[in-house]
Amino acid sequence: MFATLNLLRPNACETLGVDDVEFSESYLFLFHLLEQANLYLERMMAWREKPLDDRTLRMFAGDPMDDGGDWSMAVNLLHKYGIVPKSVFPETYSSRNTEDLVDILNDLLQTAACRIRSPQLVAPMDDDDNPKMEHFKRHILNQVYRILCIHLGTPPTTFDWSYRQSRNNNNNKIHRLTHQTPQAFLNKYVTLPYQHYVTLIQDPRHDYYQRYTVRHGQGMVNGSVVPHPTFLNIPAEEMKQVCLTLLRDERLPVWFACNVGVELDDDDGLWDEHLYNLQGFYNTKDNSCDSNSNHCPTMPAMTKAERIEMGGEMGDHVMLLTGVDTDPPTGTPRRWRVENSWGPDAGNDNGYYTMNDNWFDANVFEIVAPSASLGAK
Repeated sequence: MFATLNLLRPNACETLGVDDVEFSESYLFLFHLLEQANLYLERMMAWREKPLDDRTLRMFAGDPMDDGGDWSMAVNLLHKYGIVPKSVFPETYSSRNTEDLVDILNDLLQTAACRIRSPQLVAPMDDDDNPKMEHFKRHILNQVYRILCIHLGTPPTTFDWSYRQSRNNNNNKIHRLTHQTPQAFLNKYVTLPYQHYVTLIQDPRHDYYQRYTVRHGQGMVNGSVVPHPTFLNIPAEEMKQVCLTLLRDERLPVWFACNVGVELDDDDGLWDEHLYNLQGFYNTKDNSCDSNSNHCPTMPAMTKAERIEMGGEMGDHVMLLTGVDTDPPTGTPRRWRVENSWGPDAGNDNGYYTMNDNWFDANVFEIVAPSASLGAK
């Protein structure tokens, strides 16, 4: 939620006439978990007749929810629930330390999945019209919501909020909003057309300039803005050009997903593809069996496509690109400034990190961009 809400912040600051504003991550996070719970229960109901060793069932049954998400989920949450300022719905211990809360909910949902497969819940009528099942689902969702409110707080349906304008020659004029709904607040003060952003991926296994989707990839039931997420696959160099255009010409930060823990020096806040020479240190690149053997080939590092094929992540963390350093003669990027969500003490620049451009090629998999910023190709 951090990267998505911070993508909206510059636009909201301009609209409000303030130097800074923070939106509540906890507010959207609560509904993110609630929607994941609903989706999980819907799937377990639909698949209750599948054998327990069914691959699709096994993939989802053992992992009801987590604290991550994707762009389509974020857009659907924004559209359905709106946003609130951080002071209206502040952080709690559980919003900053999510592991215990997610574990508690996962245990509840997996127990419910077992009960859903019980014959006692299967009424003698059509599977799509089972009152016992629907009643049981609502009962579990009420428990999920109650647990979320205990850990995160009860989300407001309306709120009052005061802010001081510091832009546009308003001389620190104070404004007070009353009885504001989260949806109305979002629609009035965020004019960025995030609903029309396109998800771009860089997957060298597949043809470029084609759209792809992921089976069972939706993050919530009946998402109204992005019901079925799609991804446009483009080469890495074109993805970087889109980022350059947004940062330099549009003055917009860029939401992106990457493999965050690879070649990372967290103390110095630096990513570089050649930060650690582990193959050289352990002498694993030259995999010769002995000095007299010619039967053991060298073992170079896996390519990006090979890492994906072997089950590597395609983006396990989302952050924002907020700046770029380019080579003066050519205009090509050398390093990128990254806003992370790990707090101001992370890295060495008040929560900001530096990403060298070679790391982008190997470990950035996904960005979102306004459709209007994309070329005809």
